[in-house]
Amino acid sequence: KRMYCVNHSQVVESLEVMEKLAEEIASHLKGKKIDFFFGIAGNGTILYGLGKALKKLFGKMKVVGVETLERPVLFPLKYPGRYEKEYGKKPAQVDEMKGREFFAPGTGALGVEFPHIHSAVGLVDDVVLVGREETQKALEELARSGFNVGHTSAMSFVAAQQISLQIKGKSILIIF
Repeated sequence: KRMYCVNHSQVVESLEVMEKLAEEIASHLKGKKIDFFFGIAGNGTILYGLGKALKKLFGKMKVVGVETLERPVLFPLKYPGRYEKEYGKKPAQVDEMKGREFFAPGTGALGVEFPHIHSAVGLVDDVVLVGREETQKALEELARSGFNVGHTSAMSFVAAQQISLQIKGKSILIIF
């Protein structure tokens, strides 16, 4: 049975689907644990829905949100004032993006209200920001390895690589 959901970020049924996905992931792992789940913040549905369901199944697992450096939404909610302090400017608002090249569609923008992104603030253990150049290099590296993925998958790959240097021997889940 297939489910198509227009405007999935606004309905609770989207979160129920993520619970089923978490159960399927766990069944494929056959008892192995997940230490970290990296998910695109976007509108919060996958990050919050899947992250919450996986955390129920894998207890001490850490949830890490991933966002584009140029227009984060979750990062400023999780760490108020930190973006401005570190980058010397405020994150781009959705109205500022008009007429500009839109990098990594589906990753959100300030000024667009998504209910699940606010729920994700309390769930995530950290948020990693990834820039355009890093993403482009990752897209090329992944393509050479046979993975034709989009920007958001490449961003999650970059974030996982960055964190993996600090957490040797831990398992990481990213979704392509």
